[in-house]
Amino acid sequence: MNNLENYLGEFGNFYMLCLFLSIIPILFLKKIAPKKLWLGLLLSIIFCPFGHFYIKGGFNYFILILLFGYILNIYIPDIVLLEILTIFLSATIMIARFKVDFLRIAEIDS
Repeated sequence: MNNLENYLGEFGNFYMLCLFLSIIPILFLKKIAPKKLWLGLLLSIIFCPFGHFYIKGGFNYFILILLFGYILNIYIPDIVLLEILTIFLSATIMIARFKVDFLRIAEIDS
């Protein structure tokens, strides 16, 4: 038994499968409905931090939010508060990413 199986328990493979399957709807919506703020915000809340793959360059923000959650987990033992703070950060970053993308497009057009 390897370390990952020790950490995740007997349902480890199921957890990993669920994690990877949760990115499929995000990539699908990225193709059929690109660059919609409300959809990006909804995905960043529901699939926090996976929702950031909705916009190009999402891997960096995915890692940033995971690190934030890990560091916060050291100082905040309450899992509900930790989840609320992480979702709030994810939504805030998604709004900022859309705003920067919008400003970049407006700058190119002018």
